[in-house]
Amino acid sequence: MLGGLTDGMNSMSHSYRFLRLLIVVVLSMGSATPLLAGEFDDLRRKLGRAVQQKDTAVARDAIRDLGRSDHAEAADAILRVLPFLPDAEVADVVLAALRRLGEERLNASVESLLGKKQPDLLVVGTVFIVAEDWRGSISEKWLFDGLRHRDQAVQGKAVSGLRKRRSKAAVPLLIDELRELQGERSQLAYAVRQALIAITGHDFEAIEDWDSWWKVNGASFDPNKVEEGATGVIRRKPDPDRDVPRFFGVEIVSRKVLFLIDTSGSMRAFDPLQEEAGGTGSDWRIRQRIYRARTQLAAAVQKLPGDARFNIISYDDKFQVFSSKGLVPASKKWKKRATNFAEGLKAGGQTHTDVAFDQAFSDRNVDTIILLTDGAPYHSKEVGSRILIPQIIEQVRKLNKLRRLKIYTLGFEGRGIYPPGDERAGQSTGGGTRMVEFLKQLAKEHRGQYAPIR
Repeated sequence: MLGGLTDGMNSMSHSYRFLRLLIVVVLSMGSATPLLAGEFDDLRRKLGRAVQQKDTAVARDAIRDLGRSDHAEAADAILRVLPFLPDAEVADVVLAALRRLGEERLNASVESLLGKKQPDLLVVGTVFIVAEDWRGSISEKWLFDGLRHRDQAVQGKAVSGLRKRRSKAAVPLLIDELRELQGERSQLAYAVRQALIAITGHDFEAIEDWDSWWKVNGASFDPNKVEEGATGVIRRKPDPDRDVPRFFGVEIVSRKVLFLIDTSGSMRAFDPLQEEAGGTGSDWRIRQRIYRARTQLAAAVQKLPGDARFNIISYDDKFQVFSSKGLVPASKKWKKRATNFAEGLKAGGQTHTDVAFDQAFSDRNVDTIILLTDGAPYHSKEVGSRILIPQIIEQVRKLNKLRRLKIYTLGFEGRGIYPPGDERAGQSTGGGTRMVEFLKQLAKEHRGQYAPIR
C-alpha cells in the first residue's frame, strides 16, 4: 500500500514537472514567463557568477532567461552587469532581452538611470537603441528626458534616437536645444542640426527661421512624408579660416576623440606634387606621409578646446598608446606631451588595423575615432598573406553595435613613392581602390565621413 502511494506521488510529481515545462514553453513563445519563488534570485546569481568568471556563454544564457521572465527587477539585473561584459559578444542577446521585456517593465530602470548625474553611457546608449525601434509614448519620454539631461554625451545619444524615430514631437525640443547651443561648434550641436534636417527635410541657418517654419507648418507637418536626404534650405558651409581644430581639413567637433594613426612601412613614402615629373622633387621630405601625419596631428591637438579630452594610438603590426589611462584633458601639459609623441612617430611594419580597433574600443569614454591610413588592412601569417577588409568591417560592426561611436576615415589615395635612401627607393605604394572602398564603408556605417588625402 505504501509503495502504491509512493508511485502515485511520483506520478503526480512527474505530471507537475511536465505541466510546468509545458507552461514555460507556451509562455516563452509569446509573453513573459512567470518565475517561481527563488528562480529569479538563482538567475541573478548565475549572471553575477558568469560576469565574475568572465564566462560570456553562461552570461548570455542568463540574460536570455531574464528577458523571458516577468520579474519586475529583470531589466535592472541585465543593465547592472552590462558595463562589465564584452559589448561585441553580448550585444544581440541584451538587445533581444530588453525588447522582449518591453517598455513598461523597463520604465522604472530607465527612469532611475536617467535620474543620475553621470549615468553609464553604454547602458544609456543601449536603452536608447531599444527605444529607437518602439513607437510608444513611454520610450519617447526616455529620449526626451535624455535630451534634457545635463550630460552632453547623454543628450547626444538621445538626439540619435529621436532622429532614428523621426519624432515629430521632438522637433520643437530640438529647435530649443539648437537655440541653447547657438554658436557652439560641438558634436552635440552638429548632431542636433543633423537630426532636424533628417526629420524635417529643412536646414535653416537662423533660429528665427526654424521658429517661423515650425509655427506655420508644425500642426500639419508629417515627418513620414519627408524624403530622406531632402533639404529645403542649404546651410552655408563653415568658414575655412575659422580657428577650429582640423585634421587634414576635417573639422573635429568631438570632445572625446581618439586619433588612430597608421605608421606602417608604406607611410615612409611621399606623395609627389602633380607637376613634378617622376615625383622626385626637392620637397619630398615635407610630402612624406609620416611627416605629414605627424605635423597635422600635432596641429590638430594644439587647437583642441580646453573642455576636450583626447588620446592617440599609432599602429603597424604593433600599437603604441599615447595615454595608457585613456582620454586625457586638452591642457597645455598634455598637448605638449602629445606633440612630442606625434613628432616621435616612425613608419615601419604591416597594417594591422584589426588589432588597432580592438585597442581603440577598449576605452569606454571615447565617442569619436579618427582613422588615418594609407593602405588596406593586412596580415602576414605562416600560411600566407591576407587582406582583412571583410573581417574588420564585421569586427567594427560588432564592437560598435551598442557604443555607436562616430568613425571618420582619412586615406592617402594616390600612389606614393619611396624616397631616396630607402631600401625600396623609387618604388610606388599605397592608395588603391580596396582601401578607399573600405574607408568609405567604415565611415558611412558609423555616422562619420571619409576624406581623401592627396
